Amino acid sequence: MSQYPRNDVGSFVMNVYHGLVRYGTVRTKRIAKDGWAYFTVEWHNDEDYKEAIAWRAALTVGDDHTLEEYRGDNLTLISNPRRLSLAVDAHYHFLALPTRLKVKIS
Repeated sequence: MSQYPRNDVGSFVMNVYHGLVRYGTVRTKRIAKDGWAYFTVEWHNDEDYKEAIAWRAALTVGDDHTLEEYRGDNLTLISNPRRLSLAVDAHYHFLALPTRLKVKIS
């Protein structure tokens, strides 16, 4: 067994597309003849990505740049999704504090 965590069906993963962070769940995995693992992903709350792809299609005269499969090195495993949830909760809690950061102009 590898010491590094691996993506597999059911894994929670992320992908970054031109600065847009996407989160999803791996649906399928296949090993290609080139030796790489390829995955299909069910992306969650992915409207920003869809808008970016539509904009790119408009700029490139309708070319479709949507990927159906992602090579393993294009996905990052989130091994503990609960930790991500807790970090987001902590962020919103921090913003609600009356002593939150303020911009100081000097």
